[in-house]
Amino acid sequence: GIYFIPVRKGKGRVVEIGNTVVVHYKGTFPDSSVFDSTYEKGEPFEFKFGDDDQVIPGLELAICQMKKGEKAKIIIPSQLAFGESGSSTGIVPPFTTVEYEVEIVNLK
Repeated sequence: GIYFIPVRKGKGRVVEIGNTVVVHYKGTFPDSSVFDSTYEKGEPFEFKFGDDDQVIPGLELAICQMKKGEKAKIIIPSQLAFGESGSSTGIVPPFTTVEYEVEIVNLK
């Protein structure tokens, strides 16, 4: 499974399949080097929760436990992240544990 470390509590209902979710996130390797960040891009990521290929499985497991305004650190082992292939961009190598800081900005 994943490690889910709450940073800030949210309010309201938890994320459900079919919700449009707006998140800010920072993805890092265990050495804390950043490989992706919506904070750096200056724009959150919006997606329909439950649709295929929107987020990695470990993030789905975490996000479905979260509420609007909630922030958490999630440590995701390789098999629930990018697996034996690594990321499609090549930034995350195969068999790599990743860490995400995720904030639910909005829930529609």
